[in-house]
Amino acid sequence: MRNSDYNYRYNSLNFKARNVSLRKADDICRRTMNEFPVYLSTRLKGYSTIAQEKNLYDFYEGMISCVRQYYISADTANGQLFRELSAMKQQKTGNCAELADASYVALKMNGFKDVERVSLFAYNPKEKTMRDLDHTATMVNLDLPQNYTYCPLSILNSKNGPSSEYRVYPKKDTIIVDSWCGMTDYASNMKQIYNHNSTLIKNTEKKGQIQDTLLKKGEELCYVPVSDGIYLNPMDYSYLNGTYKGLVKPANKKNIPQIDYSQSYEYNLPYISKYRINCIRYEYGMKNAPSKNDYEVAKKMCIYETFGIYPVDEKPVKKTLLDKTIALFKRIF
Repeated sequence: MRNSDYNYRYNSLNFKARNVSLRKADDICRRTMNEFPVYLSTRLKGYSTIAQEKNLYDFYEGMISCVRQYYISADTANGQLFRELSAMKQQKTGNCAELADASYVALKMNGFKDVERVSLFAYNPKEKTMRDLDHTATMVNLDLPQNYTYCPLSILNSKNGPSSEYRVYPKKDTIIVDSWCGMTDYASNMKQIYNHNSTLIKNTEKKGQIQDTLLKKGEELCYVPVSDGIYLNPMDYSYLNGTYKGLVKPANKKNIPQIDYSQSYEYNLPYISKYRINCIRYEYGMKNAPSKNDYEVAKKMCIYETFGIYPVDEKPVKKTLLDKTIALFKRIF
């Protein structure tokens, strides 16, 4: 599951790697990819020149938007995480942000303490500018200062990017676990891998521009840690271990608390509406027209899913034009 466009001479990790933490982190990266074998629209973006490939890219973008709409509507940070993992497992759809969250959970479940999710930026010291590289990964042994303040999402996603107070650089023993590209290595080695990855380069290129490397002249790679308030308690670990059995190494399962979580409403997740999924599939030619192709049912299903309330004995309404349904979903996503 490695990217075909990587130059493997930059990947120093092998089965004889001496550092135990590096070997363990690599194993967890592989476990994450095996547990969540997802389609990645950002991996397709650079190759979306043929009409059929462009349609496939748009289809997965629509599916990812549907997945994100589903988990973002949860009330709590942990609720969003549980929905996110469930949606990835069900729909086999996600991108770097979702896989970084999954890797974060897997590392925590296997006993790693110092784990952070980070966004990648290119910093130009001379111009004092930050350029968003539109990629997220997971770091181990970043060793943030105790008084470090996480960057608010409003600043992280702003046009000018985060200021210098949020910018961090990895230590010598900092490890990057990147399940999006299927690689784990020290941050110093991953910098070279990122810099020559053609997919990341294409994803950050502006229209009409051609880049040979991810970092432009005078830029340096830096990271901004991301926190969305996720704090896992013993029951959360028990639920995650019981639901995603492949994430934890057998030797570490004895450290996971065995708590009955079946009666907790927090883990009783609503399902993604199959009708919404079918509408997206039909829109991009992946499926025949849904049986309930009407505007009113589509609108109700969105409300039901957002609030976790589902219809009982819903009476069918008269069919209207399918394009009204599709227009509704386009406004939502």
